[in-house]
Amino acid sequence: METLTRWLLKAQHDSGLSQVEIAERLGVTQSWVSRLLSGEVELRVSVYMDLAHAIGVDPVEGLLYAQEHLNDP
Repeated sequence: METLTRWLLKAQHDSGLSQVEIAERLGVTQSWVSRLLSGEVELRVSVYMDLAHAIGVDPVEGLLYAQEHLNDP
């Protein structure tokens, strides 16, 4: 799941949203978003979908990115 987390971090950066803003959209704490994006919290499919939507990106794009970069270091 590291590839998806990397994609989400890029999407967050590109969106200009802060972790606080994402947390507010999800109804969670900023620290939880931080732990999720740093890999400390397991990225489950349902969480991935919610997070992608909160950032404003299509979760399918992230899956395609992950597939293309599956073997990246």
